Amino acid sequence: MGDYLERKLIFEVDRIVVADDGTQVMMSWEHPIMKKMAEIAALRGGDILEIGFGMGISATEVQRLRPRSHTIVEAHPEIVNRAHRWASERPNATIISGRWQDRLDQLGEYDGILFDVFGGKGQRCAFFSHLHHLLRPQGTATLWLADDR
Repeated sequence: MGDYLERKLIFEVDRIVVADDGTQVMMSWEHPIMKKMAEIAALRGGDILEIGFGMGISATEVQRLRPRSHTIVEAHPEIVNRAHRWASERPNATIISGRWQDRLDQLGEYDGILFDVFGGKGQRCAFFSHLHHLLRPQGTATLWLADDR
């Protein structure tokens, strides 16, 4: 598939796909799953960390729950631009551009964490090995487990 971060994306109302081969990055049918992930991660309110913005579905659901702060790390440049536009109307939202692996030093401690990145299957264990630094006691973390992503 090549380096995903250098590939052009197509943004449609109901999906994001890779331009040259149609690989699905995110689809609108994921909305119920993203909503539930947001509800679980934001259960205690407070400070929320989201790894992966995608279509902004879970981010919008997190905002609906009014967290104290909402930090989103997104790696794909085209999605980062969309995330910044989305965050411009949400003063408690901060977008961090880049791969989460390269931004750990910019992250603090959070009450809830959502992890959903394209190609995330190989990144899950690596990310969750950092939870003891990122997640406050009694905090909750969620992750997407689809095999095809």
